[in-house]
Amino acid sequence: MRNILFVVPHVPMFDTNAGDWRTYCLCRILAKRYNVFLLPRRYSWNDDGYEKKIEKCGIKIVCPGKNSSKRFEKFINENRIETVIFRSFYMLSMLEKHLPLIRNIIIDTQELHYEKEARCIKAKFKKANIELKKILNSRKTEEIKYLEKADVLIAISEVDAKKLRKMFPSKRIAIIPLACDTPGKALIYPPYEARKDIVFFGFFEKGNPNNDAVSHFIRDILPLVRQRIPGIRFNIVGSGANVFKGAGNSVCTKESIKNISSELSKCRVFVCPLRFGAGVKKKVLDSMISRTPVVSTNIGIEGISVISGKEVLVADSPAEFANKVIGLYQNRNLWDKVSSGGYSKINRFYSEKAVEKQVKMYYDIFETRKAN
Repeated sequence: MRNILFVVPHVPMFDTNAGDWRTYCLCRILAKRYNVFLLPRRYSWNDDGYEKKIEKCGIKIVCPGKNSSKRFEKFINENRIETVIFRSFYMLSMLEKHLPLIRNIIIDTQELHYEKEARCIKAKFKKANIELKKILNSRKTEEIKYLEKADVLIAISEVDAKKLRKMFPSKRIAIIPLACDTPGKALIYPPYEARKDIVFFGFFEKGNPNNDAVSHFIRDILPLVRQRIPGIRFNIVGSGANVFKGAGNSVCTKESIKNISSELSKCRVFVCPLRFGAGVKKKVLDSMISRTPVVSTNIGIEGISVISGKEVLVADSPAEFANKVIGLYQNRNLWDKVSSGGYSKINRFYSEKAVEKQVKMYYDIFETRKAN
């Protein structure tokens, strides 16, 4: 069996954020065909169960030791590693001097980082000053420089693939979607009348798109919704959600979640009021697969091939967003249509089984190698 090495920032905590979940899914799928090794750049052992679950899938975690750069070089040579997959260009930049050792370099881009930063500045400032523009241009130049060093780039959607093809017309671009967290067979989806309130799910830390989205919703959209539906509550769930504790009587937070599909399916509507970000948003996929219909901004559904009005409702201004939430919340027929349409689309194209089929189409990228 061919050996493949994933270079990642840390041991994937796959139930806390989309990036770690994607790495975990790709490793599991590839481990059915290859010997898969996982090299975390930052490593600290803990007993929260992530390592055991990862290794149970046949994935071997490599402890980087004190000098991870030397460890990397030794591991490549001793295990005859020909294909290395880097999670983002940042991981590749840290091991740049060792790239000549690798015969097949792949970057799983997940998102274009400079694009996310540019959108963040646009959302927070009316106009970027000269200094910010210089920083953005420098970040973009750096990202393109390291993406250029890859033999293959993996895009998370056709939208991102088009951008990468434009930048690198002669480079191989593979499209492997982000898989949703498929509910267990035992989960029974509550119907419209058994659900109440609205929900947002994500990973929260200062300055990230989720924090901005929730703050924006509480400040600019929720008051408009509550004018029409006075008793409605806004549930914020996910790691770090307690930063919004005390944001108002109608706001509830919950950090510890055992089953995200079960948690989301308690609520009638999922809101995704993201004002900036990049890549595909797993929170939207997870909501749709739990049959919880979504109201989102255009950025929130970027890269997901859904039809507005049938599989999702889309709005960008606060007033329009609030009206879409109210209409979906109060209209049983509309709720049934969007809930069913969204579930069918995600189950067909973004389930783990569907993503595994897509990976099989690209086996050659993991096996192609440059000549010595």
